[in-house]
Formats: sequence, structure tokens, C-alpha cells
Amino acid sequence: MGRKHGRAQGPAQIHRYDRRRTYLGDIRRAPVGVEDAGEVHAPYMGIWIDAESGVVVSSVVAIDDPAAALAEGLVNPAASLERGLDGLDEVEVGATALVEPYMLPGKAVVFDQTLADAMRPRLASRAIALEVSPRIAEFDEILDSLLEQVASLAEPMELDLPDEVLGPLCAVAERLWQAKPWRYAYDNPPIGVEWADRSSPPVYVAVLGAGGELAGLAIYTSLADYEAMVGEGPESPPTASAAGEDQEAAALAIGASLRHRVYVLSFDKKAEIDPTIRERMARAGWSRRRGVVPTFVTYGGGNPPTFAAEADVRRYAPVVDAVVAFVDECRDRIPALDYLPVQLRADVTTNTWPGPRRFAMTMPPDAPPRRRTRRRR
Repeated sequence: MGRKHGRAQGPAQIHRYDRRRTYLGDIRRAPVGVEDAGEVHAPYMGIWIDAESGVVVSSVVAIDDPAAALAEGLVNPAASLERGLDGLDEVEVGATALVEPYMLPGKAVVFDQTLADAMRPRLASRAIALEVSPRIAEFDEILDSLLEQVASLAEPMELDLPDEVLGPLCAVAERLWQAKPWRYAYDNPPIGVEWADRSSPPVYVAVLGAGGELAGLAIYTSLADYEAMVGEGPESPPTASAAGEDQEAAALAIGASLRHRVYVLSFDKKAEIDPTIRERMARAGWSRRRGVVPTFVTYGGGNPPTFAAEADVRRYAPVVDAVVAFVDECRDRIPALDYLPVQLRADVTTNTWPGPRRFAMTMPPDAPPRRRTRRRR
């Protein structure tokens, strides 16, 4: 399949069929955020490609319901699926034909069963057969290239924390860097962290860096997300640099797999960090002599990656201190988790910014209680 791109030549005529044609399609979260009515959205972007020629015949941009958007991009690519967003500049939300005349295919192929199931009724209404295929590298190259182009046009993330918060965050990062828990703790099993006063829901922390990758902590707000990323799924934990060249592509893969927010405090190479951010961190107390700079970034939950907000820093900075204290206390017992069905437990009190906090720590964590459902009479 060659790598070609069709050109838009005006409104598409979609009443014609070519039953011999097969189109390949997929849709993913874009690694950018667009603002609409004061809210930031991470739109979906998808394409349909002629399997024989490799020409991109239709493109899709949608805010929600990606399956419906991709289906409409196949059967009616001149349709407007959603209202336009100012943040997308001249690109409106909807489906657009990129070739003229646009021909409906006899068969469509996607790469995900759930996506296919959601699309099937819409395609059946146009008598288009639908199949599910293993992923095709050439197709992924084209879609990845599109998403990378979009990411390259995105505005860089802004570090919008006041100095009275950024300073304590640097101090927390300093304590984590000095402790280096990745020397004896791993990302599996995670550490369960519960606030003793129940002021926040529990979180699940993975220690990053034992494999020689990016060092730091990933704070999951959902145990199911952790299990999908680390325990049961093929993905690795979030290790994307907040300002490196591959940030957008890595953030895309991470964010698409997370239903809830995950907060990553990591140490990135200084050369990969925006000079403005490096200077702010240095003024806040981070040593200029070090070859790494801490960043605290949040991913997932249907939103683009951003630096953690002030409220999140205040909530989760004590968690970092609690994890450092917990793994230090349990370091001699952590290796036993590899071969014994044990659980490490400890109560930890942090006395650092923004004030004393008590936590109940478990490794592996207790499973969160299931919500009770009322029986219908």
C-alpha cells in the first residue's frame, strides 16, 4: 500500500458506489487540546484510506463518539458531525472528503472489534460490509504522521503555578531524587495510598525507572487504569518527557489508554526541557548543576496532557513524600513480593508542605470497594 494523500477539490458527491473498493479506517485521540466555552477538549482524528491505492479519501475530526464519527466519515464525509471549535482554527469538526468524486466502497476494514460493533448498524444502512483486521503497519504510519503534524502545531504546555506552590514542589522532587526509590522498588505491584481523614479518594502509585527508563512516580487515580497500563495490557507506564521531541506521540498513546487522570512526577533530561521552564524551576530552588529537571504532568481522562494544576500539586505532593517514606521503611521486605503472597502495610505521617498528612499505605494495594447497585422491583 503506497503512502499517498488525496487533495480536497470541493464538495464531495457521495451517491456513487464502487463495490470493488475497500477502505481502511481508524480514529484516535489527537495529542492536542482545543478550547471551547472555557473548557479544553482533546478531539478525535480519523482517516479512511483506499486499500489498493493508499490514498487518504476521507478525514474525520470529532469531539466525542468516535465510532459514529468514523462511520459518518465513510458513508457521508460531507456531513458536519459537531459544531466547530475556535481552537481548531480553520479546521471544523466534521467529516471531509479528500478526493473528488468520492465513491462509497463495497467493504470497510477497521482494527478494533469494539469500534466495528458500534459502527456496524450505520454501515449496514448503506450495504457496506465491515471486517476487523489485525493492525497494518503502513496504515498506522499514515495516521501517526497526521497526528504528529497536528501535535507539531500545538502550543507548548505552560507552567502556570505560583511561586509559593512551585517552590514546595521542587522541594518534594528534591527529596524523591535524593531517595531514588527506583533502585529497589518497581512499577509492579503498585502502592495503595489512602488519606487517613478520607479527604481524597485513594490513589495507586507506580515507581518508575527500575528498568533504566525515565525515573519518577506515576500516581493513578484508578486502579483499573493501572492494571490496563501495567498489569494486564501491553502498554508501559507513562514515561513521556514533558518537553521532549517525542512528547506528543507518547502522550497520545498514554492518554488514549487512560479513562481517568494519572499524575506523573518525572525527571527529564535538561536538554529536553523548555529553557523558560528550566529557569522557573531553578528560581524555585532546583539545582542548575543537575542534568535533569523535574516535571509534574497529568494525562488521560479524555483531556490533553498538561502540567498539574495548583490544586493537584497541593493534593499529591504529600503523596510523593509518603511513598518515599514507605518504600524506605519497607525496602528490605519489597523483594519478598516477587515470590510470597504477602502485603506490606504501614501508616505514614508527612510533616512537609502544605501541612501534616496521615496515610495508610499498602503494597500491593487493597482492591477498591465496588459500588452497590439497587435492585429493581
